[in-house]
Amino acid sequence: MAAEFGREGGGRALTTDRLRDGHRDDSALVLGTVPTLLPPAVHRLLRRQAEHARQESAISRTTPPTAWLFPGYAAGTHRPARGLT
Repeated sequence: MAAEFGREGGGRALTTDRLRDGHRDDSALVLGTVPTLLPPAVHRLLRRQAEHARQESAISRTTPPTAWLFPGYAAGTHRPARGLT
């Protein structure tokens, strides 16, 4: 489901709830069950993406905000890894 990191549509996808805000240098992205520490600049970039993540399709105007860190074109889907390279 959208709230978990794992197999979703045949691949791995990240959701915004996986981004953990720390106090100084302990911000992390949880991959599976393992928090991976992030450099402050990377954390700021991912936090900004999480705050502004929006579906790109016209029908997304009728759907609730997405939980995907990198939302896809179709409502309720995530962007595939090949679309991020």
